[in-house]
Amino acid sequence: MVFKAIKEDIDSGQFHFDWLIAGVSFLFWMRLLMMLRLTLTFGPLLSITQAMMQNMMAFFGIYIIQLISFSCVGMLLFAQVPVYRNLFSTFMMLFETSFGAFDLTIYDDLSLRKKYLGIAFQSFCIIANLLVLLNLVIAIMADAYSYLSEKKLGVYFTGVIELISTYENDNQYGVLVCPQAPFNMVTLPFLPFFAFSKNSKLLTKLNSFLCRLVYLPLILLLAIVFAVCNLLLIPFAYCKTVAHKVVLSFRNRSVSAIKDFIFYLLAGVPLLLISQFTDCYWFLNHAYNWE
Repeated sequence: MVFKAIKEDIDSGQFHFDWLIAGVSFLFWMRLLMMLRLTLTFGPLLSITQAMMQNMMAFFGIYIIQLISFSCVGMLLFAQVPVYRNLFSTFMMLFETSFGAFDLTIYDDLSLRKKYLGIAFQSFCIIANLLVLLNLVIAIMADAYSYLSEKKLGVYFTGVIELISTYENDNQYGVLVCPQAPFNMVTLPFLPFFAFSKNSKLLTKLNSFLCRLVYLPLILLLAIVFAVCNLLLIPFAYCKTVAHKVVLSFRNRSVSAIKDFIFYLLAGVPLLLISQFTDCYWFLNHAYNWE
């Protein structure tokens, strides 16, 4: 039923591809952020940020509780004000107030006593949130950062050790997470088999085959780059080898050394061109070698 509804939405043009693309894009950027944790430049800073989030979660718990308590008091005192009509709108108004976005004119339609009570209530919320809690979280973050920055390498290597098992290739399911878009679409028809099969040998063979298949375009591209670079370096390799053989001829002063020099002088370029096929073969061979 779900797939049928999705198909109907696609046919009618109501399916939000922009939402789907936005979600996939977000996951790819988060994946990049997770990979940056393994670098020595960004890893310590990201590890410190992750460690600081534990203190931040405790702070946000206190922050939300006090916002809810203020919201309940505000709803009971100022039920005539439209913004206090329910808990959600009151909570959002006080949340914006805690960051400095407040409007004291919402109490103008109340009686004089209620108006000043409302101004005093919202001013107290501003003081409690903007001046006290906001500066408290800054102090917590500064203290945690100063403490962890002295131990940043230890925090970083601890995070790297924890991630080793995450980034280790799985012999049965590694192809589901390793390839980049759009090559990962190759694995789509095989998802039911990966989901329901319990045969570890077949899963390992299928995973190995699909890994080679999805990386084939990348390997071919790298092989072309490798061959082009080799061809561009042939003149330099030829000149260097000729100069080396000249030195050997003068050093050894033997007939064999002179014959080698003359042979390479005439046949060096064809030999270098023929060797490109051997180099490309071994490049592709090692590219697909698990070891």
